[in-house]
Amino acid sequence: MGTWSDRTYVLLKTAARAGLSFPYPPWWDVETLFARHTHWQVPLSDGRVALLLEWAHLLTWSKQEQDWVEKVPERAISPKTKSPQKGDVLRALRQGQWVILCEGYVWVVPKEAGSACAIFRGPSWWGPETLAPEHLDLYVERYIDTNNPVWMDSVRLFTAEEALAIDKSAREGQRAYYRKAFGRGLRRDEIKEMARFRRALKQAVWVVVYTYEWESGLD
Repeated sequence: MGTWSDRTYVLLKTAARAGLSFPYPPWWDVETLFARHTHWQVPLSDGRVALLLEWAHLLTWSKQEQDWVEKVPERAISPKTKSPQKGDVLRALRQGQWVILCEGYVWVVPKEAGSACAIFRGPSWWGPETLAPEHLDLYVERYIDTNNPVWMDSVRLFTAEEALAIDKSAREGQRAYYRKAFGRGLRRDEIKEMARFRRALKQAVWVVVYTYEWESGLD
């Protein structure tokens, strides 16, 4: 029997220092990349449009090199063009689980937590019974089916500002829901986890919520 879980990646403002954020590499044909992946485009609340991609959209295995290499559409550039080195870009992409393109910059969301990315289970308090209608609508609108051939996985992208607003709504809604449903307030461990998540959001640039299906073993 399939069960769904959430894994939330909070990419921090330290991403550039960690080599996980850089201007669009000039050899990337970004217009073609956006056009090729319209399904993965995300219209943001501030009017910008971001492109959220899985790592496999940008890397492919090379039998010759016995390693992962870029598979991004390219364009010709001048040898004098100043840009990130191809090796630096490739090293960043190899760390990624998700890659975000928006207004001239690339952000790589790594597979593992570290100095530039915090990763959380949940948050369990983000749900239809806790979110205000406008924040629930935004959460629903951001749904992207990952087209996983085996599992019903999905992903959502939010700016830090959007995630902070959603989280404030959800925390208030969770308190009200617990009082109504269980006649209690939040436990100390719940308050502690909410505070830890909130601290990360305040240092964030992007937030990616990955909802994935897995085999629970329960009938």
